[in-house]
Amino acid sequence: MNWIDIPGCAGFYQAHPNGVIRSTDRKVRDENNGKILSVKGRELKPQINRRGYLTVSICINGQRKQVPIHRLIAKTFLSCDTPDAMDVDHINGIRTDNRATNLRWLKRYQNCSNRHACKSKTNVVGVTFYAGKHKPWRAYGSNNGRYTHLGYFASLNEAAAARRKHIQEVMNA
Repeated sequence: MNWIDIPGCAGFYQAHPNGVIRSTDRKVRDENNGKILSVKGRELKPQINRRGYLTVSICINGQRKQVPIHRLIAKTFLSCDTPDAMDVDHINGIRTDNRATNLRWLKRYQNCSNRHACKSKTNVVGVTFYAGKHKPWRAYGSNNGRYTHLGYFASLNEAAAARRKHIQEVMNA
């Protein structure tokens, strides 16, 4: 697959399915003397924003903006009727992996219930430990903003499996 024009930026910027953005070869007018110059396109240098996503600086309608690369790749290679109302999910959870095969459009509640990082002691999102119980591992999930108790389990692996099953059911709903 080759470079494809980014919707809304056609003729100026292109995306590649491996997650790279480039400017196109184009003609520009020199502001000082009015001559037409040929400018060779180049791959844009990504920067990491404070949330850990790669961004590039592009000019849209005369305004320079920092735009997340994953949104540009998704708009170019993944079909979606309302991209501005949807989130782009990194399937493997790595925020810097912007390959088209690693991205998908999700509704906000689906993306929020699909978190990969966790700060709990169990290191599994949606699983907590209650000492002193016969089945101390509790699994929970959410659907449309409401938390759902998935049950108590004898092991962390059982609770994590219940959580994964719940996520698959929510994603496929």
